[in-house]
Amino acid sequence: MTSMTPPAQATYHRTPRWVWAIILALALIEPTVHLGIVLFPPAGTVPTGLHVVDTASFLTAMRHCLGDRESPYARRDSPFGTRHPSLFVLPHYYVYGTVGWVGRLLHIPEFHLLAWANGLSLALMLWAAHRLLRTVVPDLASSAFLIFSLGGGLGGLLYLALAAF
Repeated sequence: MTSMTPPAQATYHRTPRWVWAIILALALIEPTVHLGIVLFPPAGTVPTGLHVVDTASFLTAMRHCLGDRESPYARRDSPFGTRHPSLFVLPHYYVYGTVGWVGRLLHIPEFHLLAWANGLSLALMLWAAHRLLRTVVPDLASSAFLIFSLGGGLGGLLYLALAAF
């Protein structure tokens, strides 16, 4: 026998403005820092984009879709050579490679493009985390998101404060 009660409908809740404010503030830190480095570099310095160790890997990945790049992980005597697609098996190579390819089409320098790609990725990750928290622990979602997004203790608060400058 089938029930005559209608199926439960999913409830949609808008993302609160304070969550968007945190996401925007955190996501704009890297592009703002990159812009500041380019516009106001310390005397005698040149921006390289290498502010964290992984940046070299990301920049390599941004260039790999151009077809003329060698893998930094390949040996010279590799039977596949140094440019074979099998040498670029990590997913970030294709994500950042596509971003780099689009940047070349739009004539955007890699230094700026990397900052915006990382900022957008962070924004998407924080938004997804908020949605997940609202689904998994709806009563604690707000405080859990605050802890997740600003959970670096005083370092997290300093990180947020620097977004204002």
